[in-house]
Amino acid sequence: MPNTRGQLLTLPNVLTLSRIAALPFFVVAFLDGSALACLFAYWILGWSEVTDILDGFVARKNATTSKLGALLDPYADCVSRFCIFLTFYAVGMAELWMIFVFFFRDITVAYMRSAAAADGIVMAARRSGKIKAMVQATASACGVVAALVATQADFRASSTLGYWALGVGMVAMAVPLACVPLLGLTGAVRWVIVLMAPVAALPVFLLPTYVALPAAGLRTATDVLLTVAAVYTLYSLFDYGRAFLRGYRLRHAA
Repeated sequence: MPNTRGQLLTLPNVLTLSRIAALPFFVVAFLDGSALACLFAYWILGWSEVTDILDGFVARKNATTSKLGALLDPYADCVSRFCIFLTFYAVGMAELWMIFVFFFRDITVAYMRSAAAADGIVMAARRSGKIKAMVQATASACGVVAALVATQADFRASSTLGYWALGVGMVAMAVPLACVPLLGLTGAVRWVIVLMAPVAALPVFLLPTYVALPAAGLRTATDVLLTVAAVYTLYSLFDYGRAFLRGYRLRHAA
């Protein structure tokens, strides 16, 4: 009898499941809107992005890829983006049409993949899908940073909040960097983590200081990035649809 528990609790799957489990805490923290809550929402988003990078790399490196993992990873990505962007919409940071585009694209592509598989057609991942994911992740990060920076006055006024910011900043930088030797990260993934960790921690370290962070500029950047993400998501839908129709024609022309 197969060890289903062992197949489920592989390190890549645990990383992916932790991303899903963290979503309710992100939603509650971001909707709260207080300085400390935004700080934790920022940390949760950082954890989500790091685990999104690590789970696939670890699975390939340790030869622990599985059908369950192949299903969990895109599911976690999809649910994460929906929760984040719906939360943005709830606080007035995103437009409803953007949410519709994100939802419609992912549901349609998932259906096309299922229909293709049922017909014996393999739909490989498209470059447009990877770029779409990166643009959406950038927009998500910018939105959370904008919300956090908007509370900078609270961090300046409270030494307790200042200590929280320093602590979360240190954790946000130390945890990804510790993953490099612990998980044996190599190649591009290693450098992405090494470069991303201090950049992600920098705004948190600056919160208690008198360096004025550009809250209005970050909010404008979020608006622009969300619009770009929605437009590119539409292109990604078109790209996958074109690939699906091409594969269908080739399959039935043979």
